[in-house]
Amino acid sequence: MTNTETTTAITTSYLLSESDFDQYAAEWKVFAGQPGGTPLTDAFFTSNDTRLLTLTIPLERIQWLVSAVGVRQIRARFLLMPGSARKQFNLALFATDATGYRLSAYYLPEQYYAAGTPDTKVYEPIPDDLASVWQQKWQAAAEITTDMFTTYTRDTHESAVLEGYNFEIKDFVSVLFETGQNITLGLGLHQYHAPTATSEEQLTSTFGLVLQAPALGQAARGAGAARVDFDMAFPCPPGT
Repeated sequence: MTNTETTTAITTSYLLSESDFDQYAAEWKVFAGQPGGTPLTDAFFTSNDTRLLTLTIPLERIQWLVSAVGVRQIRARFLLMPGSARKQFNLALFATDATGYRLSAYYLPEQYYAAGTPDTKVYEPIPDDLASVWQQKWQAAAEITTDMFTTYTRDTHESAVLEGYNFEIKDFVSVLFETGQNITLGLGLHQYHAPTATSEEQLTSTFGLVLQAPALGQAARGAGAARVDFDMAFPCPPGT
């Protein structure tokens, strides 16, 4: 995290009721499902006109999520919520069992906004340089559009709105075991050639989350200490 960051609360509570979750998740699907690459940029800007770069989950909320009995996944689902000046992107986190049944409340993260380059010196299974590329592409994008939130169903290959990501429980437990600190979800933009691409210019840009733990120096971790072992999240859809 950089020292230029400030916080802005979107709600007065970090818990979201089921009815509010259903409403805000439905509004996100309508908003991000508009045709033709409709600009969504305003929803990712803060009251001081800086782009949303990271979301932080306080340690206590991580503890509650992983303490749900029978938890196997932590799921992040995207929301369009009321803001001080405009509706804003946010997400809710909750714990599920192996079948996808919800075991916890819906938790909102704290929101941190940075005007400068996001700090990517973090522990994760992907190289820092790659995480930095994803986050810098997000920060540098001239517009945020619906095309960046399009995914495809596994069986029919039909397009659908990206609703969120699923994380394995071990990713969150690893943070508690290794660092005992907050988790940061960095916002990023993945670029690649989709299966339908027929030319080098046909790059697909898709929104993603980078699960991060605060960097610890080698001296603090001790020689030969293991890194926090994060897997990359599974998108929904096509994930369950």
